[in-house]
Amino acid sequence: MNSGAKIRPIVYGAIINVRFDDLDPYGHVNSGRYMDYVMSSRWSFAAEKFNITAADITKNGIGFFLTKSEMNFKKSIIGAGAIFVSSHVQSIEGAILNVPFKISSKDGDILYCNGGLRFAVMDLKTGIPAQLPEFAYKYFFESLTGGDLEIDPLLGPTHIAQI
Repeated sequence: MNSGAKIRPIVYGAIINVRFDDLDPYGHVNSGRYMDYVMSSRWSFAAEKFNITAADITKNGIGFFLTKSEMNFKKSIIGAGAIFVSSHVQSIEGAILNVPFKISSKDGDILYCNGGLRFAVMDLKTGIPAQLPEFAYKYFFESLTGGDLEIDPLLGPTHIAQI
């Protein structure tokens, strides 16, 4: 592997429509829906940018299982409308992907919530946590120097740029 390879996370971003049934009796988005917005935005982005679905990933024998979530509510989302959700893989620690996220107004002026998610990469045949397979890095990182990513299967990507 080229130890000088520089990569940066691909920011997943999607506009999500808040539906009437997402609202609580006070007209605010129910807190339980925020996690769904983050997950839905990631799959929407993957389908649009990479033309992949969860079924495509599972065909390769891996799955991503949520192991921890942290949500910091900043301002209530009131009423139906559109919001913007962004997230990216910030780091990889063994079989764990660390994914910070933000939920904001469609124009980005209002921050409703931010936080972080931790996903375990799982080998679906054995049910045991596994390293992220080399083929999957292209869905989370891009090269800053052009060309293909050079990934050491034991160490993962190096020199991840901060965003």
